[in-house]
Amino acid sequence: MSLFPSLTRRAFLTAASAALGGAALRAEFIDPQRPLRVAVVGFGARGQQHARTFVTMPGVALAAVCDRDRARFGDCRRLSQESDANPRFYDDAYDLLATANIDAITIATSDEYHADLAIAAARTGKHVFVESPSALSFGQVSALVSAAERHQ
Repeated sequence: MSLFPSLTRRAFLTAASAALGGAALRAEFIDPQRPLRVAVVGFGARGQQHARTFVTMPGVALAAVCDRDRARFGDCRRLSQESDANPRFYDDAYDLLATANIDAITIATSDEYHADLAIAAARTGKHVFVESPSALSFGQVSALVSAAERHQ
């Protein structure tokens, strides 16, 4: 008998990421037959760190990068040349969220955008990892939790 009979991929990623601060996205938990397609929203220093981590992980594909500053796409192109990644570039996070070929996003934008982007991502059914703070008010936290629960 399994200790976790109803543990889904989403439930595992949610619980493990919360407990380990995202470190749970290790290769042994990802299906090698179907890579986890990840997008990085916010391609400053922290977002670039996320992307560099994802391109080294077996079973993970860096599918998209989003930043309002198009000058940062040059940094992404350099990362693509150094790895096998071939991400699509977006300058609007909501356009990225509308695509069906993204499984998960990391949000590494300025703090004031974290909650709205995380809520929008949850509503599209994507896995979400958001840098802290995830929200700036109790109301935003409540809305984020509600969106995540409703759109599992």
